[in-house]
Amino acid sequence: MTTTPPPPALTSPAAPPRGRALVLLFLVFLLGAASGIGGGLLLLRGLAHRAWAGELGEHSPIEIVTSSMEHQIAAELQLTPEERQAVQDELAVTVQRFRDLRLKLRSDSRDIVEDTVQRIEQRLPPEKRAELRARAGTRLRPWGLMK
Repeated sequence: MTTTPPPPALTSPAAPPRGRALVLLFLVFLLGAASGIGGGLLLLRGLAHRAWAGELGEHSPIEIVTSSMEHQIAAELQLTPEERQAVQDELAVTVQRFRDLRLKLRSDSRDIVEDTVQRIEQRLPPEKRAELRARAGTRLRPWGLMK
C-alpha cells in the first residue's frame, strides 16, 4: 500500500492569512488612536486647570481673542496709529472686566464648594469627615476650587 504525499499547498509554509494582517493593522490603529486621545486629554486637562485657576497670564483665552480682534480690526479697517491705540485701550478695558468676572466666579465657586463639603461633612460620621476633606482637596485644589 502506497501513501501519496499531501498536496504541496498544504505542506509548504504559507503566508499569513489576509484576515490576520487586517486584525493586526486594526490593533495598531487602535493603539495609536488610544495613545493620541489619552495624551491629548492629559494635555487639555492641564491646560483647563491652568485656565480655570487663572495661571495663564497674558495667554488666557480672552487675551488671545482680543489680541486677534485688534489685529483683524486694524488690518480690515486700515486704522491709523491713533485709531489703533483707541481700539487697544477699549479692548484692554474689556480684558480687565473679564479678569474681574473670572476672579469673582472663582471666588464664588470656592465658596459654593466649601459650603457643599461642609454640608456633606455634617451628614457623615466623624471618622469619615477628614477623609472626605482630604479627597475633596486632592480632586478640587488643582482646579482652584479649594483653598
